[in-house]
Amino acid sequence: MKFLNFPFENDKENLNFLSKLNENSSIKNDLTYFTERYDEYHRARGCVLYINGMVGLDIARERINALYKSKNKHLDYINSMRVKFTGKCCVMCGAILSTQVDHFLPQGHFPEFSILSANLIPVCKCNQKKKNFTVGCSADEILLHPRYEKKLSKRIIKAKIRDHNNNVTIEINFVTPRDLKRKEQFEFHFKKIVDVELLKTMIIEKFNEMKCSPGSVVYSLAEPNLSKNELKSILFSHLKSLDKKHKSQNNWESVFIHALLERKTLNWIWRKLSVPNRKHDAPL
Repeated sequence: MKFLNFPFENDKENLNFLSKLNENSSIKNDLTYFTERYDEYHRARGCVLYINGMVGLDIARERINALYKSKNKHLDYINSMRVKFTGKCCVMCGAILSTQVDHFLPQGHFPEFSILSANLIPVCKCNQKKKNFTVGCSADEILLHPRYEKKLSKRIIKAKIRDHNNNVTIEINFVTPRDLKRKEQFEFHFKKIVDVELLKTMIIEKFNEMKCSPGSVVYSLAEPNLSKNELKSILFSHLKSLDKKHKSQNNWESVFIHALLERKTLNWIWRKLSVPNRKHDAPL
């Protein structure tokens, strides 16, 4: 989950140029109408509840749809986005697994927005959970648009690690920011998009890795005889660096480090690090 602070393209200018190509004459005939649709999208901030359905102009809409896979230089930004964000934080769920560019409003339902830069978002396999829906059964159940919703980057996903010594268990919680006015929409987005079981698996794997070699997770944890305040400072500094790196507090790497700072887990780590005569980067 992340606010995508990435510049919009000059979509109207691009569409105007593309409409002048011979094969896109159907777009040219109704260019004004399509540019008005672009304006409507921005006014509605991509919210499907405020975007009018469209009837007719099917040929022109499908021509725009077909442009998405074309290699015209005016559409290079699509592949550039795909390359830039591959392996980065998924804007919809926070996993560090972004692999593709998806359409926020489904391409099949809104082909006229197929090449609109505001409707393109870098995502991971959570795209399979999203599929073709953006709303639920009520007005409060609506997915949040990463291009417009800045609070997606605030710390919303939190984890607790329990049973540290044996079979590690994980609790994942959705925490509403204090200044959040649309709690229901954030909860809906979290429940529908975030793969909680995959996130739990990742945290367990990282925690077990840390138990075997603390320095492999955070280099400074390899040092023996750390005080509790030093431990907390090291983890907090690493958390802030991850938040900054991924430009979101909900990236899954930060979720894991934040879980290590939780009181019970922090105390457990400190006790293990404080064992007398502990060697450099010895297992916990």
